[in-house]
Amino acid sequence: MAAKDVPGPYAFLKLGKQEHIEALQTRGSMHFETLDYFRRGEDGNVRFDSDEGLHSIIQGPSMKVEFSARGRTFLSDSGGKLVHSLKIMQPNLDAVNIFCLTAILSIGRFPFHPGFRTFGDACLVITDLVEFSRRVRKGIEARVRAADSAPVEYVSPTAHVGDMGRFRKFQRYAWQQEYRIAVEPLIYTGGAMDFDVGSLGDISFMMETERLFDANFLPESRQ
Repeated sequence: MAAKDVPGPYAFLKLGKQEHIEALQTRGSMHFETLDYFRRGEDGNVRFDSDEGLHSIIQGPSMKVEFSARGRTFLSDSGGKLVHSLKIMQPNLDAVNIFCLTAILSIGRFPFHPGFRTFGDACLVITDLVEFSRRVRKGIEARVRAADSAPVEYVSPTAHVGDMGRFRKFQRYAWQQEYRIAVEPLIYTGGAMDFDVGSLGDISFMMETERLFDANFLPESRQ
């Protein structure tokens, strides 16, 4: 992650099972899953998205699509015009691994969606984002050929036209306020990657997920 990738939010949250969050705080254990993993997950599970990994989207009916094969051009049954939209998937979804966080975008109280309860019973609050970014960069650089990070931009599935990529999702997921770290492995594995970036104990604190719904909770408070 380059200097421009130092996070802009105020704090990060990582939710999960107690043992995983403890490992993240004590050893900096980070589990990066592939884009394909998140696309192929169970329907109804808020962690998964069948549209994960879209390259771009084209909206109808004003757009016209033609298909060519063996020197001939074919139109769809609707005369070549899109009835709804055309989603174009990017290739090699198992060649990009991502680590997902929740971004707290402002100081003060933050409205948490009930869906966060399904992410796990424990939550790590990361408060020094510049130092976190430095430790992650140092901990992953030997095993990746490219890395980038950014907040996810949420777009309309019926109005957005053009690029999607790894940092855009549809608006139904906006409640997650996701911030992503994306890496491309130096050696292709086709599966998950695990990194230990060092203890985060001095720049974070752990708590129960349920505390997010406490009216008195503030991200900077350890109490």
